Amino acid sequence: MKRKKIGGKPIGLMVLAMMLVLAMTFIGCDTGSGAGNGGGSGNAGGGTGSETDPALNGLWGEGEHQFFPRFLFNNGNVEYFSEYPAGLPLARGTFTTNNNILTMKFTHLNGSPFGDLGFGSRWYTMAEFRARAQAAGASELVLELDRYVIPPQTVSYFISGNTLTLVGNLFGDSVWTLHRR
Repeated sequence: MKRKKIGGKPIGLMVLAMMLVLAMTFIGCDTGSGAGNGGGSGNAGGGTGSETDPALNGLWGEGEHQFFPRFLFNNGNVEYFSEYPAGLPLARGTFTTNNNILTMKFTHLNGSPFGDLGFGSRWYTMAEFRARAQAAGASELVLELDRYVIPPQTVSYFISGNTLTLVGNLFGDSVWTLHRR
């Protein structure tokens, strides 16, 4: 059976690479507000202590005219949604907050986008996913998992009304602005 490819690369590998770049590095969306003025409101949300901030609960995404879900936070659980295929829950795990610091630990990956590597349509633990990808000869995918998905992801976060701003210091200072739905 031939694997689906785009530009000579398996689609599953490309999907994971996009997920990793977007979710784990928090490469931001330009909000068009300009840079360097340090704006923001005085009532930004943020948990204190090691807990889960209930203000994060809900579906957060991008887009003014068409909503693209990105994160679903629910009392310490988190799901990340992929851009391709749109709206598919791709990674899930847990999160904690502490003084406006959000730490996400992804524990499972959805196998649906990686059918070309022999994955079924179910959730895989990181160990299962890693072993299966390695067995499929996807060493580049395994390296990406080890670098960007398996380690906990920590960013600063700020909530103002229905806007969540994530600020990460991975691959440079990045800002991601999301809206509640």
